[in-house]
Amino acid sequence: MDAPPPSLERKPSIDSEPKTLFEHEMKLAREAAVQIINTHTREEALQIFLAGLAPPVTIPKQVAEEVVASDDGDEA
Repeated sequence: MDAPPPSLERKPSIDSEPKTLFEHEMKLAREAAVQIINTHTREEALQIFLAGLAPPVTIPKQVAEEVVASDDGDEA
């Protein structure tokens, strides 16, 4: 007997949304950014601000269409 395919864990879309900062957190972030800009060269500041960022992941259109088509809930 074949084992059933592993089930996919679904998460609410809110889990994939960017987090929102509160007003006081935004103020602190702005102050920290100004401090970095005032105490580092332009190149150093840019490296600090971009550290840890990764380019967005893209998938080919055909793969995306197959995923959407297989997620329509019609299973035999």
